[in-house]
Amino acid sequence: MSVMVSPDRGGLPRAAVSITPDFGTMGSCLAILRIFLGVKLLVAGLEKWKWISQTGLGDKLGDWIHRGAPIYWYVPFLENSVLRHSHLFTWLVVFGEVILGVMLVFGLYTRLASFLAIVMLLNYMFATWNLGFQWQGLNQSLIAIAFTCMVTGAGRVFGLDVSNAFKNPKSVWW
Repeated sequence: MSVMVSPDRGGLPRAAVSITPDFGTMGSCLAILRIFLGVKLLVAGLEKWKWISQTGLGDKLGDWIHRGAPIYWYVPFLENSVLRHSHLFTWLVVFGEVILGVMLVFGLYTRLASFLAIVMLLNYMFATWNLGFQWQGLNQSLIAIAFTCMVTGAGRVFGLDVSNAFKNPKSVWW
């Protein structure tokens, strides 16, 4: 990607004011990261689909709390809010992962989907804090990918956000 200064744009680099997608190497890499994160969330949500009719989330969180997995200040939230309303949080987790996965795969409202994915992944990270690096490394990597997608607006390349960007280029959502 080359940045060219244009006198007709007040000396600003073209990339600073352009809404056209960059189909170069950088844009393609961002699209791959976005699609990877979307597929990861979508598959995770579909694997948890059976939790809707069972007590999967409550059982998993109860086991993690018993093993001392969550970070110490996060345990009261898990016990007093999540476990008490485990059916609601099960729906939020399952449908959240599926819907956010679809939004990221298709590049639709990528910044919003990435922000919500960061919130979910931070909660997962706090709930599995003491389980070791294999859990933390995965959550931290996915948070970094979601942050990159959110900041760059990765849905503008090979995604549906590009059509929204042409309609309303000043919006922060794409």
